[in-house]
Amino acid sequence: MGVQQMSISIDPDIRKKLEDMARRKNRKLPYLIKDILTQAALIDSEDAWFYSKYWQKRLRDAEKNISEGKTSPPFDNADEAIAWLRS
Repeated sequence: MGVQQMSISIDPDIRKKLEDMARRKNRKLPYLIKDILTQAALIDSEDAWFYSKYWQKRLRDAEKNISEGKTSPPFDNADEAIAWLRS
C-alpha cells in the first residue's frame, strides 16, 4: 500500500488542541494526526463505544477490583444475586 500526501483544513481551535496534545505526547503534529486518522479508520464505528474514556475507565476499575478479590460470590439463581446486591 502506497502512502499519499493530502492537505486538510482544520478549525483553529481544533488545531490548537491538537498542537497541545502533540506537545504533551512529544509528537510532531503531522504524525499525531496520522495516528489519529489511522486509529479512526481501524475501529469500526459500531465498536467505538468500547474505546471511549468512559468505558475504558470502567474496565480498568473492574480489572482492579478483580485483582483485589473484590468480586461477588457465585450464585445458584437470580434471587440470590439480587439479594446479594441489595445487602
